[in-house]
Amino acid sequence: MVQNVRLVGGSGPYEGTIELNINGVWGTVCDDDFDINDGNVICRMAGYPSALQVFQQSHFGQGNGSIMLSRLHCTGHEKSVDNCGSEGWYKHNCDHREDAGVACLGNQREGTVQDVRLVGGNGPYEGTIELNINGVWGTVCDDDFDINDGNVICRMAGYPREYSITLYFTGSNRSHIVEGVKFVGGAWPWEGRVELLVNGKWGTICNDNFDVNDAKVICTMAGYSPTGY
Repeated sequence: MVQNVRLVGGSGPYEGTIELNINGVWGTVCDDDFDINDGNVICRMAGYPSALQVFQQSHFGQGNGSIMLSRLHCTGHEKSVDNCGSEGWYKHNCDHREDAGVACLGNQREGTVQDVRLVGGNGPYEGTIELNINGVWGTVCDDDFDINDGNVICRMAGYPREYSITLYFTGSNRSHIVEGVKFVGGAWPWEGRVELLVNGKWGTICNDNFDVNDAKVICTMAGYSPTGY
């Protein structure tokens, strides 16, 4: 029975080479067949809700002691690796160059975004949003994603709010991208003919059915408060 689990060699207690304590003796887990389901169980044993990523080839450094387990077959819902199938305790053909590691999701990691990048667009100023959390890159779901969220992402990426990317979706497919908005020909910068930058080209909007609700969206995109309407 496993009495304890620890993660060694990472940038914090939530990640590292996996070490298990069995009867007072610490040892590692071989990376053969080690996957995210196994990582989820390990992370819960360590006090975290789930795994973000699993690692092979002693990514965080080689552990010490015996290799406790190999070829884990967890479904991801077990409370302990004691309940997962494996080759058996101490049965393996591995050495410490094959120690498994894991990065866990936990309170220490939540909100710790270290970098943001936009991938797949016509330039660095547009694209699919990817966030880096403690060295792990991932995307943002489009559910309820709006111009306010885009403003934050763009500022994180080093762009001013007025160039925030507005995404419009048809089902799961992106139908078009508006990269910027400007007002032309007015007496002040906050008024004028509406022009949009779409995929690097500026153009206007037809006034058919254009109403105050549409104007409010345009003003918000340009960085102005629509409350005056």
